[in-house]
Amino acid sequence: MDARVQDIKKQYEQLEIINEKQEGRLQNLEAKAIQLINLYIVFQGVILAAIAQGSTLECKDWWVPFTLSLFALSIDAVALGHTVTKYLRTRKQLENNRAHQEELRRQIQQLQLQNANGNNVDQQVFYLNNNIGLEIDGIKLFRRQIFITWTVVLLLAFSGVVLASCRIVLCKHHKK
Repeated sequence: MDARVQDIKKQYEQLEIINEKQEGRLQNLEAKAIQLINLYIVFQGVILAAIAQGSTLECKDWWVPFTLSLFALSIDAVALGHTVTKYLRTRKQLENNRAHQEELRRQIQQLQLQNANGNNVDQQVFYLNNNIGLEIDGIKLFRRQIFITWTVVLLLAFSGVVLASCRIVLCKHHKK
């Protein structure tokens, strides 16, 4: 086998190893994001349960659970934003690596075909016929952005309900 084919195969295999590591990172980042969301929801539930169960706080003290809830939101939003940013960056790198890996696979095929046919293959025709699909799928990117945006909107809506509830529950509970 030709030395160029060997070199390209080696690059292909190295990308395969890198891609496997990146897939592991993506799974870890997904798990971390889910864990952050779950911890935030549980913490907000604890705050609401505490004020709804006959807390010693009065209506004028509504700002205490509100502030705790707002701090939790701020901390979680920063951590979640950082995790999502790392996820998106890693996902894009993985997709770029896969596109590069596909290009390497096509180069290997082209070189093997050239070797089999005695270098009589028109390189430009082969490249034009096989250079389809190397760009990152825009629809996948759009769906990913929609999913992330929708998740953030739902979390913000949940946060708004919790923050408003801090005052409403305390003031309604103490008017009885």
